[in-house]
Amino acid sequence: MPKRKSPPARRGRGSTPSKPGRCHLEDCPVDEWGQWELSHKKVTRPGALIDAVNLGDNRLAVTTTNVARLTLWLHPKMVDFARPIQVTLNGRPWFDGHVAPTLPTLLDSFERRRDWGLVYPAKVTLEAGQDDRETL
Repeated sequence: MPKRKSPPARRGRGSTPSKPGRCHLEDCPVDEWGQWELSHKKVTRPGALIDAVNLGDNRLAVTTTNVARLTLWLHPKMVDFARPIQVTLNGRPWFDGHVAPTLPTLLDSFERRRDWGLVYPAKVTLEAGQDDRETL
């Protein structure tokens, strides 16, 4: 009696695994479903720190560690929008100018928190890594 061939491995939706040894649900052979493994890899990354202080008289001091970009959200109780605002970043003057409150900025701040008690009508974005000290 001739030897009977074993049936081909049944596969999921796709035809071949994307990578040998690893398969996704849609392209994993059904026979290999019991061979999956869960791996855990610990990655150490430096933490970020932002410390912002309202010094009064439209002056803000910001100190950062491992931060490339940040946004200061401003409220009329924090600053007087009729006068220039001064921001120092890590001890250096970074922004000195007028900031105008706008409705789109206010709505953007609402969209982020969904709390009408925490809306900010103006913002200053600082690029901590830039040498030209531009604000966006």
